[in-house]
Amino acid sequence: MADLNKIQSINDLKNTLFNGTISETYESNLAKGLEAAEDMLYYGSVDKKRDYYQRAIIVYASVFNSQFDPTGVANRLKADGINIITIAFDEENQVSGELDWELSKVASPRYNFSNFEDENILDQIRGALLESNCFCPNEWLQYRNSFIDEYSKPFGTCLHYLSLTASWTAARFACRHIHNNSHLATEFDKAKHDYIFQMVQNSEQPEIYHIGLNMVKGVWKWDQPPGLDQPNLQGWEGWDKGYPLTSSTKNAVMNKIGAAGTVWQNVQAMSVGGYVCEVAACDTDNFCDRDDVN
Repeated sequence: MADLNKIQSINDLKNTLFNGTISETYESNLAKGLEAAEDMLYYGSVDKKRDYYQRAIIVYASVFNSQFDPTGVANRLKADGINIITIAFDEENQVSGELDWELSKVASPRYNFSNFEDENILDQIRGALLESNCFCPNEWLQYRNSFIDEYSKPFGTCLHYLSLTASWTAARFACRHIHNNSHLATEFDKAKHDYIFQMVQNSEQPEIYHIGLNMVKGVWKWDQPPGLDQPNLQGWEGWDKGYPLTSSTKNAVMNKIGAAGTVWQNVQAMSVGGYVCEVAACDTDNFCDRDDVN
């Protein structure tokens, strides 16, 4: 088991891999391996060097010994927010369905691969690690393919609904100050529009809520963090029937909830309602410190 705190370069990694102690037994005990990984990750938390880093374990296995059932420790690790990536491996490309099935019970959802079924196995592993390191600050919800499926594919966007009513202008101010580079939410397509609606409905059932669409010099634009260009409204639009109203003062947009869902209506910037904020997810390029992470 390698102490990743001590690996700071490619050479360190090579030395760890090729100069480590190799087991002399052919018996597979995945449970013991996961427990050793758990101890290592726990030690990393105790010395405070990596306690707020995202954590992942990669498991390569060519056999599965049911005598040493690893699902208990695997479930404990996953419940603690540690992703487990499994790869069913066989040099002869004869990985059995049984091995794949057993490892799927160990792996985090969508992170069970095999070198036989997945041609781009390295890309799959890289993708799983990138997803593991893409997460939201405290109290923010990560935008995903499906609102009802918490294990569906995540995107690099975080959302936060605030029920405290405010004008559109005040909501934009609040969103821009709730987190670094946050802003009123965008709805570039219907999928995100529907996701936000489900999120708001899951919190409570308001009739209206602000989003980031607003008119700037006669053009509908989406709110962005200060200093960034606001993209024009283009492609999909979610206007209510008869909207947008032609008015020099109704230059802000709210979502109006009705029996058929939610639709855009342009209103005066002083109109009040709840609002949805948005911020880019934490990742390698957008580092979040200890205060941002549970």
